Amino acid sequence: MSKVFTISDADKNVLVNNEKIVKDKRAENSDNNSAINTAKISNYAVLISGLANVESGALNNKGLLKPAVRKVFNDLLSDDLGFGKADSAVCKKYRENSAKAVRFFKIDKSHNMTPEEVLNILEENEITSESKLAKTVDGKKDLSDIEKVVASLIGSHSRVKDENTGDWVSGEKWKRGKFGKSIEGADDCKISSEDYDKELDVLKGKLILALDNAIQIDKDNYNKEKEQADNSANSQQDNDNAKDVADQVADAMHI
Repeated sequence: MSKVFTISDADKNVLVNNEKIVKDKRAENSDNNSAINTAKISNYAVLISGLANVESGALNNKGLLKPAVRKVFNDLLSDDLGFGKADSAVCKKYRENSAKAVRFFKIDKSHNMTPEEVLNILEENEITSESKLAKTVDGKKDLSDIEKVVASLIGSHSRVKDENTGDWVSGEKWKRGKFGKSIEGADDCKISSEDYDKELDVLKGKLILALDNAIQIDKDNYNKEKEQADNSANSQQDNDNAKDVADQVADAMHI
């Protein structure tokens, strides 16, 4: 177990070979996504495992790489493996996503986790590409469908990262929606204060009516589709029965 950050020579070869696959496949055809994604995720498994096994812990309280670990990590990718400068897009993504993954999945030295075990975690979470990994470990959850509707109509808080923990939390800024209440005369004022409650009641009524109508239409369409499916199945059964009868007659007549 390393006090800072290290990986075996065998894993270094894995990293180099995988990155060569990525470059070669992109040069051949930009649609070689499957091979590229497999190579990238394999590399992340190696790097995440290496960071997780740092004896003193690779991350600080904010979920960022400790300076000493960051330097060794950058030197490995830049100097030893030739992935480009430390601030290049390739190295930056590997560094930031790997660190976030260690934090997000709560992996540390006590797990003594191998690259294969990290790969299993990624597969269990349906992470099959660099972009999916980045989105998952960033920790910023997408709004639910209901929350998106509410945000567009009324409003929602901005999302910011806590400076101490690195977690995404609600910010102070309120992003006002189409029917959000604002100060009279403000640039985003859409409904006057005196009419706001009345307009909001109208909006609630319209939403309930629209939802009820959509539910009824959905039920009607379901019943229609089910009836068509049942009729189709019955028709197929009639055809099968007719064929059986015809076959029996043919057998009886030795045709």
